[in-house]
Amino acid sequence: MEKKRLKKIIDNAAFLFLVIALGFILINYDLVPKSQASPATATKQVQEKSLGEPEITGPPEFQQEVKEAIAVIKEKAPIHHYFLCKFVTKIETSDNPPNDKFFSWTNSQSPTIYFNPKLYSGHLQHKNDPTRRIGKYAIYSALAHETAHRIQFKHLQLADQREIEAQALAAERDILKQLEVPQDIINRISGNHILNEEWWEN
Repeated sequence: MEKKRLKKIIDNAAFLFLVIALGFILINYDLVPKSQASPATATKQVQEKSLGEPEITGPPEFQQEVKEAIAVIKEKAPIHHYFLCKFVTKIETSDNPPNDKFFSWTNSQSPTIYFNPKLYSGHLQHKNDPTRRIGKYAIYSALAHETAHRIQFKHLQLADQREIEAQALAAERDILKQLEVPQDIINRISGNHILNEEWWEN
């Protein structure tokens, strides 16, 4: 019982750490100019940076869905959109996932988010189901999750894999909240219980 309680505290702390880290990056990495420019100037600079959205390659239905998801993110979760554009240059399908459990992934060598085409096909079958992890919100969650990893690779350099994934799940929950997804759905598809699957283990 005590072990479960400690695990819950650690998972909640991971979310807080991610929020603080993102806030630090937000302040220190070009979103707010170092010279303390006026709010109007800062907003203009953010808008200019937003134009460089990632290149998307893959089947037409994949490209279309990702483009639509990015457009929604830009409107409803602009900070997530900013970080996506800042840390990711390409989004594509790849037949070489780290293991068969990965719906999406990234790595420290390339600012690319990859999607598993086999699991993406499964997603298409459940595309309208909001209660499945690879259902209605899968692309939004994946983009937030992998962008969090890109930030970790560049700035945080964490060693504990569970903490790394807990932070990425926290980013998923945050973007889904911005999209006004009901809390019970968020908990179901992006709650910390997902960590028990340990998908990162080969």
